[in-house]
Amino acid sequence: MKSTIYESFEKKRKELKIDKKLDEELLSVYIPLAEYIIAQAEKNKSDNDSDTYFCALSGAQGSGKTTWNEFLQLIIEEGYEYDVAGFSIDDVYNTYDERQKLAQDHHPLLATRGPGTHDIDLTIKVLENLSASGDGREVIIPQFDKSLKGGAGDRAEEGRTYRRRHFNKPLIVILEGWNVFAEAQDESALLEPLNELERIEDPDGIWRKFQNDRLKNDYSRLWDKFDGCIFIQISGIDTVYKNREEQEEKLRKKIDTMKAAGEASEEVGAMSPQQVVRFVDHYARITKEILRTLPQRANVVVELNDDRSIKRTYVNVDSTGAKVTEDL
Repeated sequence: MKSTIYESFEKKRKELKIDKKLDEELLSVYIPLAEYIIAQAEKNKSDNDSDTYFCALSGAQGSGKTTWNEFLQLIIEEGYEYDVAGFSIDDVYNTYDERQKLAQDHHPLLATRGPGTHDIDLTIKVLENLSASGDGREVIIPQFDKSLKGGAGDRAEEGRTYRRRHFNKPLIVILEGWNVFAEAQDESALLEPLNELERIEDPDGIWRKFQNDRLKNDYSRLWDKFDGCIFIQISGIDTVYKNREEQEEKLRKKIDTMKAAGEASEEVGAMSPQQVVRFVDHYARITKEILRTLPQRANVVVELNDDRSIKRTYVNVDSTGAKVTEDL
């Protein structure tokens, strides 16, 4: 491993505005986890003659999965000099107009980005394009801007500078997201509403059946593309509400500063605290199910304390699917 990774990691920590120094975590968790992913990718290449290892990184809202994704890519690429690509399942949400159409055709709650509103075919196409890339051929990775449409969010247009491009064939592709590797529930579990949103706005269960059907028939096609899964485990759903409100408060302050400087239009916005609760209610059913099931199904589990510090990291399922449960 190149010694310059320590400086690069520290620079990235400051870019992400993480106050706490992470020297101990870098040595005890981030580097071993990156080495685990590399080892699995090399084994996958040898055993299956596959040039690209697809790694799923799952974690509830506010668990820090995007930061984990960036750190792992940095260590793999700069520390070990392997080509790696990564993006978020948030980046492949249906566009604003597509979600309005889903809401009109199926249920009003589908206007909000969330369960059942990802473009699965686009996601699979991006993965396949990355796997087939090389020789400097450009692969466009879409990016979603949650501040557009007054905070409702929309996918960035072609040509926008923050649509990412990848040129080399990656050994590893990391897809992170709040619902990555979520499985459909038994239909009997859909009968009783989970929260106020479901009781009032989905009394007949049409919306939750729609998202459950999509998990069973569409998202499962995407999960089948992956070779392994890392799960960032938080304590429970209450932590999601707390973390999401912290994120939106930061966005509110950022937008206020931009508007005061004349750098943001009225189209840009953030959610109020009341809107945050309603918004997270959209994700609660799948999030609770992931928290219940993924600790047993993921290859690696990273347990977090409520302050997001790392409690434990362990290998749960090896590359053959056998249960092992040993500290990383």
